[in-house]
Amino acid sequence: HPSVQQSEHQHQMEGDDTDDVPSDPYDILGVRRDNSLEEINETYKSKARKYSEEELIKNGFTDTERSEALEKLNLLQESMITVLTDLRSQLWAEGAGADAMMDMAHYLEEIATTAFNNKNFKAAAEGFAEAITALADPTLDSAMYQELHIKCAEANLEINEFTKCIRFLDEALEVDDQIPEAYLHKSRAHMQMNRFDDATVILEIGNKRCPTSKELQTQLDYTKQLVQNIESLECLKINGMHSDLIKVTDRLGEDMMCEKHILLARASAFLALDQSDKAVEVATKIHEIDSSNMEALVILAKANYLEGNIETALVECQKALNLGDQSQGVNMLYGMINDVAQAIILADQALQNKNYKEACSLCTKTIHIAEPLLKSSPLYRKLYLARSEANLYAGNYMQAVANANLVLGSLPESIDAWSIKIKSLESLDRHQQLIDELEKVVAEEWGSKQPSLVEAHNRANDALNQQQQEEEEEYDDDGEEKNEVGEENDDENDSEDVTPTPQDVSTNDNDNDEEHEEDKTEDAPNYYEFLGVTEDTSIDEIQEVVRMKAREITLSGECSPAERAKAEEKLRFLQECLVYFFKKA
Repeated sequence: HPSVQQSEHQHQMEGDDTDDVPSDPYDILGVRRDNSLEEINETYKSKARKYSEEELIKNGFTDTERSEALEKLNLLQESMITVLTDLRSQLWAEGAGADAMMDMAHYLEEIATTAFNNKNFKAAAEGFAEAITALADPTLDSAMYQELHIKCAEANLEINEFTKCIRFLDEALEVDDQIPEAYLHKSRAHMQMNRFDDATVILEIGNKRCPTSKELQTQLDYTKQLVQNIESLECLKINGMHSDLIKVTDRLGEDMMCEKHILLARASAFLALDQSDKAVEVATKIHEIDSSNMEALVILAKANYLEGNIETALVECQKALNLGDQSQGVNMLYGMINDVAQAIILADQALQNKNYKEACSLCTKTIHIAEPLLKSSPLYRKLYLARSEANLYAGNYMQAVANANLVLGSLPESIDAWSIKIKSLESLDRHQQLIDELEKVVAEEWGSKQPSLVEAHNRANDALNQQQQEEEEEYDDDGEEKNEVGEENDDENDSEDVTPTPQDVSTNDNDNDEEHEEDKTEDAPNYYEFLGVTEDTSIDEIQEVVRMKAREITLSGECSPAERAKAEEKLRFLQECLVYFFKKA
């Protein structure tokens, strides 16, 4: 029964799993060192058979189980290659004949080919190399000798061992210089090493020596076009023409768009244009083609950082460092991203502990560490949104609005920023300002579909109507009181002489002198208190606060001269504030 077979098969697989995986290749294979080559090969095939793709599909294993089985098969193949290498050394030391060594070469080739098909390229490269060593004399089987070199070169090409790849191809060409595959792989290796001219020359030589190979001629034409495209893109990149670079790559064919060098130029351009999401997408494709490409890893780190994916950016940086790129630039990038990550953690902890003042300070510190930041980047919005939230909870409503405005300047549809701004303006009783701003937003299609914005607009209208009604009632009450007081004063004035005496004048003059002296001893204007900001407030926030206050001052034609003079005085003082803070910055 199929279910019984699957259960038995799973039991067999689980039986191979132990908490401590043996490190000795003989133990992994389950053979002894004194077993014959035939016995070892039979045991290997028996174990490998149950991990074959056909067997796993037949027994209905999941993708995860198949992936685990493939890992076990890779381990078996690597162990088998190690054991065969030991046996090959023993045969060599014992002076075994050519037939025995040929058999060993065939065994190694078979295992290495299976490993290559399973994309275990490292094991394949080792297996083919050992098979070449076992064969030793190319005259025994020149065709096999050449084939092993080609396969070994191809495996090394897959693991980015370009120098080894070229060496094996050169050895094959020494025996026979009319092997089209050798020229194709050698050209590809040089391309991966950015030796474009060498790659073209190799194909031209191969085309002359193998004139009947259509594949070589096709590859030569393609490579010439590719090199021309790479040079053109590099020129655009150097001159900062990133938008033009993207347009040029958009027009390239599908084959060209799969080339690593084209993708690298494209990813760099997207990053320079602050399109970090697209840079991540393209650099990920490069990473799939070449997992050890340093430039792609750095682009991934920078782009993920700008996207606000701090942890992912750190991982990509660490990969570059692990691969040996210890350059100052990568180390500095890793250090900066790590500092930002730690600062964000501390700010989050302060918010959770309701230490809002400390959270505001830490958010400001994080922004300083992360600068310079492009205002359109998600990280910019993330950091300023965090500082806006911290200021809201700290009761610094003006600063909360200022930070929210900076976020909205980058992304007008940010509901999180609007939420903070609405709460802050409601706390400040600035209902008219809220109505004016929300009217524009809810009039747009996206805003009309946001219930929170529509509800806030309605609340502001209700609050403003209530406020106006209360003011009217208060005005009516004050008018009645003033009329009563006025009548009483008229009666008193009729009965009393209110002409000031010389003594009264003297007293008033003394009072004025005292007030004048107090004015002289007053401190300079407190710009911080007037704007409602602190020493930690950034110049961007201060500018936003000044803009908000300036918008509140009206200079319409209906203003009286006194009102106009007062409004102009306020505007001058706001300008004075801004100059002060710019100088301080």
